Amino acid sequence: MSNADPRPPGPLSMAVLALLHEEAMHPYQISFTMRQRHWDWCIKLKFGSLYHTVETLIRDGLIEPVETEREGRRPERTVYAVTDLGRQAFLARLGEMVSIPERQYTDFEAGLKFIAHLERDTAVRHLRERVTALELEVDHLEGVTRMLQDVKRLRRLSRIELEHAQELYRTDLGWHGKLAAGIESGAVERTDGPPAPSAFRGGVGGGAHRISPSSRDKLPMRR
Repeated sequence: MSNADPRPPGPLSMAVLALLHEEAMHPYQISFTMRQRHWDWCIKLKFGSLYHTVETLIRDGLIEPVETEREGRRPERTVYAVTDLGRQAFLARLGEMVSIPERQYTDFEAGLKFIAHLERDTAVRHLRERVTALELEVDHLEGVTRMLQDVKRLRRLSRIELEHAQELYRTDLGWHGKLAAGIESGAVERTDGPPAPSAFRGGVGGGAHRISPSSRDKLPMRR
């Protein structure tokens, strides 16, 4: 184990530790099981990253090799198991992940910060494109959830992250639609203070101009 303080396990490390709680596995089996259970929907999975994660967990003493196996002419595969330290680290980190809200820095939130740089009709169009994409995503998640429930007979807790995602997307759908309508009508530019130059000028479909520097931050942003 490294003398340096190990970093808290990230999502992919937690997935590896969770599976090794069930049984010892080699990385290919870990990857296959994650995809089979649709864990790759909420945890970014690339085979190169998985091998790097396994190496990090070995270095930190959270997992250890227990055997090698070979099937036919395939290369040998090393099978790993979770250590006692790995079990402790997994439970400690899981408690933090569930209990402590973590600030997410998303491209969309950054885009909202600068949305007033767009012309009115362009901003409305992009927001409604996002609404359409979210509607498709909700439909997809509903289909996956039904399959996991009715076909694979998974318990609710085994698919709870998909339920959470659906609720967030549905909330976003309503908020994005209201924002698009507010920009289109000019309602988002109304303030209780003295009149200020409008961030968006011109109606949708004609006569739109870019904003003036003094009004770029007049568009209210809500989470």
